Amino acid sequence: MTVLYLLAGLLLGSAFLWPGLCWLAVPAIAITAFALARRENRVWRPIGGLLLGSAVSGTMILFWVFATLHEMFGFSTATAALAVATAVVTLALLSQLPACLFLLCARRIPRLARIPVWLWFPLAWALGELLLPTSWGALLHSQWANGSVLRAVYQFGWYPPRSSCSWWDLQRSARPRQPGAGNRQRSPPRSSAASRFSRSSPAALGLSPA
Repeated sequence: MTVLYLLAGLLLGSAFLWPGLCWLAVPAIAITAFALARRENRVWRPIGGLLLGSAVSGTMILFWVFATLHEMFGFSTATAALAVATAVVTLALLSQLPACLFLLCARRIPRLARIPVWLWFPLAWALGELLLPTSWGALLHSQWANGSVLRAVYQFGWYPPRSSCSWWDLQRSARPRQPGAGNRQRSPPRSSAASRFSRSSPAALGLSPA
């Protein structure tokens, strides 16, 4: 199971590196949910897996901080590395704290263990991001080049799209629709030059061709 969390962290971190890789956040969340759905005898395994995956993705997200501190601010290599490591650990602990607490409570309360992953995991993820002192690791930041996600944020705000782990459903539901449009096809808008030409045509002026 550790391999699944590690793979999910690598995919999620890669989604932040390049706009064309933003779709990797989809399998990252799906793999994490699949790993959480599997029954584990020890609760520390999924907790450790969540922290490991978050630390891997956080390292990939904050890789530029080391060069910034070292080159621009004159920090030593050890100091810059320590600062990045502290930020990564803080990012991992805070972002996964609600999910880890839920797993611990579910071990004690059988009713919580019956709640499906798809129901509690998106809420735990959103609560974890609310605890972050910075929005660098926010999941939606990996989707800044995704037009469907941007339209969803525009229509519904920041929090509802962030709480959704099903990006495919989000893309389908986030497309803006015109009320009463149905299946009608609208003709493309005419340019202002074409409109002026049509108004100044002989037929529009009441003139018949010679």
